[in-house]
Amino acid sequence: DRFGIRFDVWSGTARCPHHLPLAQEFFRVLLARGLVFEQVEEQWFSEATGRFLPDRYLQGRCPSCSFEKARGDECPKCGSWIDARKLGDPISLVDGSRPILKATRHWYLDLPKILEQGLGEWYHAKQTAGDWKPNVDGYVREMLADLKPRPITRDLPWGVPLPEGVTSEPGKVLYVWFDAPIGYVSATAEWCARVHNDPERWRDWW
Repeated sequence: DRFGIRFDVWSGTARCPHHLPLAQEFFRVLLARGLVFEQVEEQWFSEATGRFLPDRYLQGRCPSCSFEKARGDECPKCGSWIDARKLGDPISLVDGSRPILKATRHWYLDLPKILEQGLGEWYHAKQTAGDWKPNVDGYVREMLADLKPRPITRDLPWGVPLPEGVTSEPGKVLYVWFDAPIGYVSATAEWCARVHNDPERWRDWW
């Protein structure tokens, strides 16, 4: 009450009516600008359930520190980002089975290209202005020094599907690490629609 905060909109990515079209618009714009590309790669596949396994549905040995219960995307012991294909002795957390590597097509966000096209300049401006604490600056600098393309799609039965016309392959959805942050924007659009009767007003905020 002291800060004037109230729940104008209680929403979420799965129930916000603006989220699916907005997340797809973000994807289409990045694709049109050449910042997203297709690539066929091998991913862990559960033969027992007949499905590809998202990184968080895997557990195995960390390739950096050998911790036995690392996830498919990150090791909770040493903090390393993990290429799931390098996970040692992986098991499916869905059913405990041993998955196999199987080829599948995905779409990647070209982070090195985004760095070249302005993200690097933005970072250096922040660094020069001294806007960040030293530990924050060090973390960001380390991340940018090892920036690689990241997949932004997955083979899942739920989630935001790729925009129509992008692929004829079924089951391709936007990966949660790409889709969920857009939820802040889509929730703003929902708030603008409900409170101001203008869903496009989100652009004034973002």
